[in-house]
Amino acid sequence: MSRKSAVEVQAARAFSLKNYPRAIDRLTELLELVGENPHTLHLLALCHFRQDDDGQALAFARRALLADDLHLESLKLLARLHFLRGEHSQARLHVARALALHDAGEDRQWLEWAEAFMAVPPESDDDVP
Repeated sequence: MSRKSAVEVQAARAFSLKNYPRAIDRLTELLELVGENPHTLHLLALCHFRQDDDGQALAFARRALLADDLHLESLKLLARLHFLRGEHSQARLHVARALALHDAGEDRQWLEWAEAFMAVPPESDDDVP
C-alpha cells in the first residue's frame, strides 16, 4: 500500500470514529502528498467545524473553493457556517451558488432548508444583532 493510500485510510478511520484531532493530523499529512485537493480541504474544514473552530473551518472551506470553485460540499459548509455566525448576506451568496449546482436527487434536507432560506427576503442589516 502506498503512503498516500495508508494516510487516506488512517484519515478515514479517524474521521469515522469522530477522532477529529487525529483526522486533522492525517488530512494535513495527506494534503502535503496531494496538494490543494478540494475534497481533502473540505474534510479538514468539516473536522474543524465539528470541533467548534469556525475560523479554521472557514479558512479550509475557502481554500477548497480556491482549488475548485464548484466544490458543492464546501459551498454548503460555507453557507452553514456564515448562517450560524449570523452572517446572512454571506450565507445567501453561498446558498445561491450551491443551489445552482445542486442535484435535486441529493441531500433533500439541505435543499429544503436552502430553498426556505432563500425565500425569506434579505434583511439590510442582518449581520447586526
